[in-house]
Amino acid sequence: MNIDALARLCAQQAPRLVYITPDINNPTGAFLSEARRHALVALAREHDFWIVEDGVQYLPAEERGTPLYQLAPERTLYLFSTSKVMAGGLRVGTLRVPPILAERLGTLQRAQSWMVPPLMAEIVCRWIDSGAAERLLDWQLGEIAARQALAQRYLASYGARGRPHGFHLWLPLPPGIRAAALIQQLEQRQVRVTSAEPFCVGSEPAPRRSGSASAPRSTVMH
Repeated sequence: MNIDALARLCAQQAPRLVYITPDINNPTGAFLSEARRHALVALAREHDFWIVEDGVQYLPAEERGTPLYQLAPERTLYLFSTSKVMAGGLRVGTLRVPPILAERLGTLQRAQSWMVPPLMAEIVCRWIDSGAAERLLDWQLGEIAARQALAQRYLASYGARGRPHGFHLWLPLPPGIRAAALIQQLEQRQVRVTSAEPFCVGSEPAPRRSGSASAPRSTVMH
């Protein structure tokens, strides 16, 4: 996130909401530094906008920064899901909100989807109580770390970037190489990859190289 650019935007027209993945950007793996977290919170308070913190891409505690909902609990909405840490079919998520929004968002949720499927919620609760959830998480983190290490073993010389427990690997393209042509060649070899375009928002062009380690994805809503 470019804090200076956001500050200039706020000076022109303050947004109503900023959506951000501060711990692990999808797909670059970028991380928001502690200094930028505090700067973002200061801007949010100065210009009175909400922060939506996406914590769905789980990381171990030692790889995470200070949660924004702890730095600014009065204006941060925190998202989390069990589908990334237990099983993909468990579509159970949580939303941590300031007390002032709890009733309003609860009403909106009931109007849109009424409730979480009871069977999924029951499975999640039983797995947590029995310790199965922790065992699944430990296994998954170990598997992800092994795959990241394997990918780095073969792709490190190409500038590949990824977090030790991240789901994605970001591979910058050298000058003169177009993503579409590379993807087509890889598909012919039965290797499936995704270009940067699906992850872009608005009219922002897709990056050709990996971004700064302190510049995770953010979306500004007016």
